[in-house]
Amino acid sequence: MKKLLPIIVFILTFIVYATTGYQDLTFTDNGELAASAVTLGISHPTGYPLFIILAHIWSIIPLGLTKIHQLNLFSALFASLSSVVVYFTTALILKNKSKIEELKLELVAMKFALVYSLGNLIWQQSNSLEVYSLHFFFLNLMIFLSFKLYFNFDIKILLTLFFTLGLSFTNHLTTILIVPSLLFLLIFDNKFKLRKLDKKVYLYGFSLFLIALSIYAYLPIRSSMDPLFNWGGVSRSFDKFLYHVQGKQYQVWMFTGSEAIKENLAKLPEIIFNQFQLLILMIIPGLYFAFKKSKYMFLYLMLATLVTIFYSSNYIIHDIEPYFGLMVIGLLYFGVYGFLLTYEKYKSKAYLLSFMIIPLIVFNFSKNDFSEKDIVPQFTTQLVDNLDSNAVVISAQWDFWVSAFWYKQQIEGYRKDVILIEKELLRRTWYPEQVFKWYPELGSSKLERDKFLVHLEKFEKEENYDVNGIQITFIKLLKSFIDNDINKRPVYLTYDILQTEQQLTKDYFLKPEGLAFRVYKLDNPLHETKFENINIEAFLKNKADNNNHLDAGIFDFLTVTYINYSRFYMGKGNLVSANKCIDIALKIDPENVMARQMKEQIR
Repeated sequence: MKKLLPIIVFILTFIVYATTGYQDLTFTDNGELAASAVTLGISHPTGYPLFIILAHIWSIIPLGLTKIHQLNLFSALFASLSSVVVYFTTALILKNKSKIEELKLELVAMKFALVYSLGNLIWQQSNSLEVYSLHFFFLNLMIFLSFKLYFNFDIKILLTLFFTLGLSFTNHLTTILIVPSLLFLLIFDNKFKLRKLDKKVYLYGFSLFLIALSIYAYLPIRSSMDPLFNWGGVSRSFDKFLYHVQGKQYQVWMFTGSEAIKENLAKLPEIIFNQFQLLILMIIPGLYFAFKKSKYMFLYLMLATLVTIFYSSNYIIHDIEPYFGLMVIGLLYFGVYGFLLTYEKYKSKAYLLSFMIIPLIVFNFSKNDFSEKDIVPQFTTQLVDNLDSNAVVISAQWDFWVSAFWYKQQIEGYRKDVILIEKELLRRTWYPEQVFKWYPELGSSKLERDKFLVHLEKFEKEENYDVNGIQITFIKLLKSFIDNDINKRPVYLTYDILQTEQQLTKDYFLKPEGLAFRVYKLDNPLHETKFENINIEAFLKNKADNNNHLDAGIFDFLTVTYINYSRFYMGKGNLVSANKCIDIALKIDPENVMARQMKEQIR
């Protein structure tokens, strides 16, 4: 029976994840990661070479699903595998720290694995293709190996830990957050004496670490083959490789000050509660009991937890939650010690652990059931389908549709006639060359591109660059995309460009068409606005009380879109159409103050 329990854990969690996960594209990096995996390309920094290789292998297994659905299940696979590791780690702790009979012990381990799996943070990362479920798998595996070493130090296990650490680094660099705990384990034995190991052990261990780390060689080797997705162009030089692997462009969001810390720490209570709920009642006494019964592993887990909180609270990005993953895992094992305390005092009450699973399912199911959610595919296709043939569109809406469109166009062959220019990526030296390879029709802007790249190269190399020169040549490059094509093909901007690049837009007449603005040199009153072509009901079916900030961002954008339509029609004296548009804006967001004011103005 006990041999079946880890298999049952895997099957149960995988079924839950597979039936609640996204079946299509979703926000932010999902489309780009999927496209990189399918084509065996180079993804955004830090490259995630192991993730891309494994996801590519998974993508070619004939499962009879769409590629994107199959790739989303890749995250479900490793989330379930990490649950199995939690099972084995919990069973290991209970076997060595309690006298619970074996079958009961294994059942308790199974329950802890399910509590972990059904917690919001872990469940959240199982729903779509992202790097975090593989990351959590490695973190759990390293903690399992650490407990093995604590209970019975074995050189083979230590060497396995070195190798696993290297593999984990080739997936996600926040693996570094567990390194202080591993150094503690390596330096001190479980009696807090300096560990005396043969130098060969360190040599073999470090060699295994480097062998695993060598998977990073995939990036320059594959990049030199010029794959379809070649983010960073890392084969250009060793500097470009380091720039990419270090995630240099993200470092501006790290350690930015007290406001970032306050904002992220304010999220911690919600993250912890949504992950554990009633198990918190065991985690709190578990901190005391772990310290009392196992000071060594208390310090190990506490070090991992505090280092994670310190680092993650100083990183200001919108999707910070998974960066607290190691903290969540550390707290889970304090919960195991809390259970041990409860069992010692109230053996007959041990069954209460079962009831901790029920509220997790009740409260987290609705938050994580995305099986019918298609807001990103809807937004992408409704925006793109309303562009005329052979359109050029400039946008920086990466989270909402740009990443998804990359996948749909380059992998599925959707709207190959459309030229998409991602405005913010133009500020990275690799992308201007990449976008010209994808769309050779942009060749007439090559002179402006080359002038801009001269300044941009100095910026990336942190040489004496000219800030004004960068901005001036940047705007000239964007204007060249418009001016060189406006007489040959339709040119569009999305609303974010109007907000951020007023230098660019002031010389043109912009008319709302679909979910974008078409650029004209002069007012063209004959051209249709296409607001009737937007299927707003397709978006509204995705609306829920617990929409995340990205969902909310799309609905805010749609509201502003119809407000802009209403303003446009008011300017033309067409109050009937202005009123229709403001009614739709209020249907999306009945509380929008600007839409209400415009409704009164139209009246």
